[in-house]
Amino acid sequence: MKHWIFDCKEISKKTSQAMDTRLPLYYRVGILLHLLFCRECSLFSRQVGFIREICRYDESGIPPEESTEYLSKEACERIKASLRFQS
Repeated sequence: MKHWIFDCKEISKKTSQAMDTRLPLYYRVGILLHLLFCRECSLFSRQVGFIREICRYDESGIPPEESTEYLSKEACERIKASLRFQS
């Protein structure tokens, strides 16, 4: 089992990771405990969350789930084909 005390560098990496994937329980608890006591990391975590939220919006300011603009089926297929080609 890993130790529960993480340094700020590891917390910044894990905070970013936690927004994309579900981390194991010991990391989630360790991050939470660190954020309770470290003002700088707590601020960093809030800033990353804010930036992530802002990036969800397009230039019109409409959240993606409310947007009525979608890619055409042909555009989606071209993107998928391009991604397969790059892999």
